[in-house]
Amino acid sequence: MDSIISSRQQLLESIRRERERRRNRMYNFVTTKEFRRFVRRHVNVVEWMLTLERQVGIDDRQQADKILMTSYELSDIKEDTFAILEFSEINKLHLEDLLNLRSFSLGEIVEWPSLENVSVNNCPNLKKFGLGKIKMSKIKPSITENMEKLDIDTRIVYLFEPWDDKFSMIIDYAIDGNNELDMVIDNIRPSHFANLVSFQAKNCGTNLTNFLSILMKRSNNLEVIKIKNSTLFHLFHTIESYKDGDGIYLSKMKELELIELKYLEHICNVNPYGILDLRNLQKVHIKSCPGLNFIFYSRVADKLYQLMELKLEACESLTEVVRLDDGKEPVIWFIALSKVVFKSLSRFKIFCNRHLEFPNLQTLMIEDCPDLIKFTTGFAIANASDTIDDKSFSELNELRLDNCKMLVYVIHSKTLQEFRNLKKLTVSHCEALKMVFHIDGEIPDSLELLQQLDELTLTYLPNLTHIVNREISIFSQHLQNLQVKQCESLNMLPVSLMLKNIEIHDCKALEKVMIINKKEGTRDNFSQLKDVSLENLRMLFSAFPCTSEFPSLETLKIANCPIMKTFVEESNEVKDFSKSATSNCFFPNSLLLDKLKILHIVNQDIEKLWQYDCPQRSFFELENLTLSTNRKMLSVISLSMIERFNKLKKMILHKYELLIELFNLEDDKTNPNIPEMFPQLMELALSNLNKLECVWSKEPQVPFFLKLESLCVVHCNSLKSLFTLSSAKNLGNLRLLKLYSCEKIEEVISSNINGDERASVSDDLLPQNKTEKVQVIISCFLSNKRKQKDMDENEKFPSIFPKIKCLVLKDLPKFVSFYRKNQTFNWPNLKIVRVKNIPNVETFSGGIINAPLLRSVYITFVKKLWLGNLKNTISYIRDNSGKEPLEEKVHNKMTGCSDTM
Repeated sequence: MDSIISSRQQLLESIRRERERRRNRMYNFVTTKEFRRFVRRHVNVVEWMLTLERQVGIDDRQQADKILMTSYELSDIKEDTFAILEFSEINKLHLEDLLNLRSFSLGEIVEWPSLENVSVNNCPNLKKFGLGKIKMSKIKPSITENMEKLDIDTRIVYLFEPWDDKFSMIIDYAIDGNNELDMVIDNIRPSHFANLVSFQAKNCGTNLTNFLSILMKRSNNLEVIKIKNSTLFHLFHTIESYKDGDGIYLSKMKELELIELKYLEHICNVNPYGILDLRNLQKVHIKSCPGLNFIFYSRVADKLYQLMELKLEACESLTEVVRLDDGKEPVIWFIALSKVVFKSLSRFKIFCNRHLEFPNLQTLMIEDCPDLIKFTTGFAIANASDTIDDKSFSELNELRLDNCKMLVYVIHSKTLQEFRNLKKLTVSHCEALKMVFHIDGEIPDSLELLQQLDELTLTYLPNLTHIVNREISIFSQHLQNLQVKQCESLNMLPVSLMLKNIEIHDCKALEKVMIINKKEGTRDNFSQLKDVSLENLRMLFSAFPCTSEFPSLETLKIANCPIMKTFVEESNEVKDFSKSATSNCFFPNSLLLDKLKILHIVNQDIEKLWQYDCPQRSFFELENLTLSTNRKMLSVISLSMIERFNKLKKMILHKYELLIELFNLEDDKTNPNIPEMFPQLMELALSNLNKLECVWSKEPQVPFFLKLESLCVVHCNSLKSLFTLSSAKNLGNLRLLKLYSCEKIEEVISSNINGDERASVSDDLLPQNKTEKVQVIISCFLSNKRKQKDMDENEKFPSIFPKIKCLVLKDLPKFVSFYRKNQTFNWPNLKIVRVKNIPNVETFSGGIINAPLLRSVYITFVKKLWLGNLKNTISYIRDNSGKEPLEEKVHNKMTGCSDTM
């Protein structure tokens, strides 16, 4: 008796401590009713034990404690689980004078599918739903006596649970907030959620743990659990685990998703081995659960036979995925696991401190895990203490490692044969990494390694010295996409002839690009190579060997490679020639580039890009040409090369220090008959060409720039004008004209007498007397002027920039006029004019400007001015330059917008 009383006192004390502990951890009971249920359960157990001692005579304290714990466990199981008793043929039920009857069963669900007639007399202690489940539609009027507390219409509903209650039949259920959760728990019935398949909850408190534990034990069909933004310390509250093994709950669960559970510390409050049966779990996604230290115990992980996807994100306290328990599993097999994604796990160190096998893993991504020291044996490691087993990653297809600062090797292996299916490898921001593939031991020359590797990306690996530590004859020979950036210690890069794209940037020590699987005496044919980008390679002398061919090359970008003077290195024959015979062209005459569409050459001090006798089909497909920062080139394109640029659409020239002319029409070995120059050119941009004096060395006698739409000239301080009047008429499609910071420019269209006008005054017709000669010249000049005036009046709207929409004139200190002479400009589409700092402008034009859509001139990016026409507005801007900021003035007196003489 004393031992029982002592146990009761101890139990009450433990209840008090439990309540205090939960209060301190912000784990308060949600309702007083819940706490009373907790206390009542334990007190009832002790009272039952006192009765047991009187009747059976148990007085051993250890036996009493054991009975107490067993009773507690059975009570939990009885409350949260159920069996089904079905009386399929009974259609009549009569209960009478059963004064102590509380329910028909001790916890099982009783189903009466055929029950039609019910009579209950003098059974005052029957509890709610004590008689089981019925179909209400079949029940006939019944008489119940000695149940005065109940209204006659609610007696049946009180005693029986409806067969079609929605929570008994529900499959998908979602809870949002504590109010709904508390209501469900307070009104839960034994059969509720028995058919539940998918459960979601968000914005709930600690009481959700109790509800999940109930679901765990009664929802045998539960497949999906998704919890978001709730206050939980652990997901499932369970009793001590069973020691015999396989688990009994959640046997059908396939997906577990936990997001933004800030206080979550464990999945279960105890090791769930023997409790949870997770053999059908297929997908786990846990994000923003900063309190989690690990996910699975090793004996639980060993039974994850169907797990296919594991995704862990932003769990700052997570150090390992699998924690070792008392099990002695030498190897843990993740048989079905095909995708693993770890992101932003700042303390993650190792998957498991035991050998793991991933025979079907296809995708592995580890990002922002700076403390990672080893993913598993020989894989993503900080040392070379062991090697990968050939069964571990045989199906791995894609591997990504980013911001794993401790790693020294990506793969430490004996042969790399185990990675026979690896297609995509990305390694970035691994500051300690020295080698991607480290082969431990000798391998035969005939062995083919990484033959499926298609894409290799290496970014910001400052200590990387080698891709692989062996010279392998057959290695990654099908590599198609190579990207290497910010690998400052890498001095030699192996490449494949099967490459389609190659991008190498900021590799300061790189000296050589070596072709792997090269056969002596053969041409190096990069048959599929389309895109090449080389930037900031200080030590690279040439991009490719002299035997290289590029039949498919479409894009070539080279920038800041200071010692690179040629795209491919010179052959031995060329090197043996005298210095005068050596070509000074960036593209050797022997190199055929007949598919090239985009060419960018930036900050390369080369004298010539190409020779006039380069292969005939080279550069015929060029569409985009960008040349920037050169201190040696005098001209860009000669007449013999112009015929090759019939498809050129965009040309950008920037910061050429010695460039005097763009196109040299005189210095040529040949003089081809060209019907039209640059027929497809749509955009021309010239900037920081301080010595540029003219676009053409002499004006072309054939049409040119017929499709030009945009012309921008910026910081070209030697230019005085852009075009003559006759050449300007070629620009019928010009839509944007921008002149900015050109110190000497006076006119857009030159008003000087052009060659045609001078030719009209023939020396043979002039008299020998000087006085008479001057008179004749003046007479011819006045005659031509009258003819021009007559032509202007007959042709009211000549075609000079007829499609122009935007005109920008900014910071032109010597600008005098767009065109000084009497010329009409018909600009029906002009809408935007921007003018700033043109202090010496005399008149915008000597003739008429017809711009019906123009309504203002911008003097800042947002401020604008309008004085009825363009001439008056420009004059006002000139007269008020240097004064207080111009105020916006808008005059709507004139309906038309044409300037007059």
